[in-house]
Amino acid sequence: MIAMKKKAWKIIGVYFKADEETRQGFRDIMLEKYLDESMNDVEEALALMSFRYSIALREEAYEECAIMKDIFDYFEYNPE
Repeated sequence: MIAMKKKAWKIIGVYFKADEETRQGFRDIMLEKYLDESMNDVEEALALMSFRYSIALREEAYEECAIMKDIFDYFEYNPE
C-alpha cells in the first residue's frame, strides 16, 4: 500500500492507486448517495457531506475523506 502525507493526515488505500477513470467512479457513487439523500439539492448534499467529512476525519477513514475532498475541490466548496 502507498502511504503519503496530505494536509497533516496519512492517506492509505485503493483510491490513490487507481487510474483517473476509477477515481471518478468512486466520486460519482459518493456524490450520487448524498444527492439522493438531499433530493438532488447540490448545496444540501455538500453540507451533508461536510458533516460526514468531519466524522470521517475523526474515524481516520482516509479514503472516504479523500474522495469527499476531491468532490469539494470540484465544486469549490469549503467544508469548514
